Amino acid sequence: MTVRHLLNHTSGLSVLQGQVILSELEDSPDATKHQLRALSSLKLSQPVGSKFQYNNTNYNILGLIIEAASGESYPDYIQSHIFDPLDMCHSYTSKAEAQKNGLAMGHRYWFGCPIPAPNLSIPMGSLPSGQLISCAEDMAHYLIVHLNGGCYRDVQILSEAGIDELHRGAVEWRELGLDFGYYAMGWISQVFGKSTIVSHAGTVPDFGAFAAFVPEQKKGIVLLSNANHGMMKVTLDEFGLGAAQQLAGEHTEGTIFGALYLGMRAMLLIPILQIASVIGTLRLLHRWRAEPGFRPSRGRMWGQHILLPLIPNLLAALTLVPMLNKMRGWVRLFMPDYSWIAWISGGFAVIWTFLRTGLIYRALPKSPALNTQTEDTHP
Repeated sequence: MTVRHLLNHTSGLSVLQGQVILSELEDSPDATKHQLRALSSLKLSQPVGSKFQYNNTNYNILGLIIEAASGESYPDYIQSHIFDPLDMCHSYTSKAEAQKNGLAMGHRYWFGCPIPAPNLSIPMGSLPSGQLISCAEDMAHYLIVHLNGGCYRDVQILSEAGIDELHRGAVEWRELGLDFGYYAMGWISQVFGKSTIVSHAGTVPDFGAFAAFVPEQKKGIVLLSNANHGMMKVTLDEFGLGAAQQLAGEHTEGTIFGALYLGMRAMLLIPILQIASVIGTLRLLHRWRAEPGFRPSRGRMWGQHILLPLIPNLLAALTLVPMLNKMRGWVRLFMPDYSWIAWISGGFAVIWTFLRTGLIYRALPKSPALNTQTEDTHP
């Protein structure tokens, strides 16, 4: 496994493992080292170099390599080699320091409504993979380096050849049948019409970011938001890429993932429908007891009132699945509303499935008893 494999996300570390580490909120200075030691017994999901798999751990390991090669801590290195030379005066490696200097309040979406989240911690073990804090003006300075051959004003941060290597797509990125272009070293390179757009998005539970530039036109764009959600990431990314296409003068297609915002709100339908199901079942049972003649036959009772209602109940119970594996920490941070729905509605669905089936089963019409008395045929 080489540095290039780590930079291009072809190390063999899985996407799932990368998601899990985002919920490890250890604040110690050695958090990244502890994270790396935990990988000693991890099995790779793919052979090294064989497949692209986005995993933040790759860049966390790179952060440790920077520390080992430079003799500086990662925060100190970023401050002295990037923030200071680029005049990024409002960029930070520490949330506490950023809060002293006017950090915007972060928000997490709950069912489509942004709710302030003032006390979320930063996973220090993931600082090298995307926990830095900045503003639009400072990020504009950063993009200038990428558009100006590695130079900002009179400071040469990286060689022109090095900048070109960062932007060169090295491995194809395809997920769920969708083409996301080619992944370079920390950037995604895509062609739209006659323009190449180099971009990358970042997401934490309460903030989102998107940066893109058009190398041939020397144009760049930065979008920052102080609210986020696991279901909103693809929507915000799509919005950012559409803005970058307009910046390049290219035609933009209609949005595909905008409906995910409605999906966040639609989650509230699950407990509402469950309450309606309970009320409807109790009313039905009351009517059958009061008027036995309205009870359907056994066959119809099994099909319409026992087996068919199992389907929505089992679907609601499936929301619990992410909460019962290693993803639960990520879900709790990035999708707090889903986490709540899963524990409350998913747990209730399991209980209600058995309880409702038992109640309906007890109301089944009784089968006629078999006549076991034999007739005496002797005179």
